[in-house]
Amino acid sequence: MKNLRTYRILFFSLFLSFILFIIGCGKKYEVEIVGNWEETPMTDKPVNTRVWTFYDDNSMKIEETADTVYKAEYSLEKKFNFHFVTISNLERGLLFNGKYRIDELKDGILKLQRVELENGESDGAYLRKEFIKL
Repeated sequence: MKNLRTYRILFFSLFLSFILFIIGCGKKYEVEIVGNWEETPMTDKPVNTRVWTFYDDNSMKIEETADTVYKAEYSLEKKFNFHFVTISNLERGLLFNGKYRIDELKDGILKLQRVELENGESDGAYLRKEFIKL
C-alpha cells in the first residue's frame, strides 16, 4: 500500500512539473521575440534590408528604409510542439500577413516559415524568413 502511494505522489509530481515546463516555454517565446530583427537576404544581391520590430503590446513594424515603415499586429500561439506567430493588419498591402511557424528562436536567430495566408488558405502560403537580432 505504501508503494502505491509513493508512485502516485511521484506520478503527480512529474505531471505537474511537465505542465509547468510547457507553460514556461510559451512565455519564453513572448519575451524573446520582442526587439529588432534584421531580415537576412535570401539572394546574393539584396535590393534592400528590412528590419522587423516586435513590441510587447503585440504591435510591430517592418522598416525598409527610414521613410518606408509599415505597421502591423502580431499574436503568438502554441499548438502541440509548435509555436506560431500570426501577422495581421499590415498596412499598405505588403504580402507578409499570415500565420508563420517559428522554426527557431534562440541565440539571436529567428527563423519563420509561413504556413497559412491571411485568409486561412495554405496553398501558395510558403514564405521563408530568417533574421538576426540587432
